[in-house]
Amino acid sequence: MLETDYQKTSIYTGNEHQHRYLKKSAVPSVFAWTTKAISQEGHAREERLLARNIKKALFEQAHTSASISRLKFC
Repeated sequence: MLETDYQKTSIYTGNEHQHRYLKKSAVPSVFAWTTKAISQEGHAREERLLARNIKKALFEQAHTSASISRLKFC
């Protein structure tokens, strides 16, 4: 946020604010959650998730093909 996005004085009393209050027309200009680079821990977590999902897909595929082969022999 820019310094101009905050109200300095109250529109009702004319006194200076004790805290910073955003103007109603303020628009966020920087989004902290999109500008940070992924940490090493976050990158490792993503890799573990990808590996886990691949294992799940292979297990489900093997489980369904085994079920189908059992049905053929019955």
